[in-house]
Amino acid sequence: MDVNNAFLHGYLDEDLYMNPPEGYFVFSGLVCKLEHSIYGLKQASRQWNVELTLKLKEFGFTQSANDHCLFTKATSAGLMVLLVYIDDILVTTPCLDDIQSVEDYLHSLFTIKDLGDT
Repeated sequence: MDVNNAFLHGYLDEDLYMNPPEGYFVFSGLVCKLEHSIYGLKQASRQWNVELTLKLKEFGFTQSANDHCLFTKATSAGLMVLLVYIDDILVTTPCLDDIQSVEDYLHSLFTIKDLGDT
């Protein structure tokens, strides 16, 4: 799965200000306060990771202490393993219904594209 515009889903935990974009007229000396993460922001990737981790834990996944990109969840069909690489997510489990439930959950939170079987 691929999350579209992943870095825009992160919430900022500090006040950040920026100069207005070129072509946007404001009075001299005024700045813009960011309400959400944007591409190009140093904090964007970290805030996206914090948001995704929170949502996966809410769904019942446990984050590995050894590899923070690895999440696991015990299901009736066996162990479900989820790997995250930036905005790409790989899920494996013996039961296709479990994969569909994760996909449906993530789709309810973010715009995702299913890249099919790998």
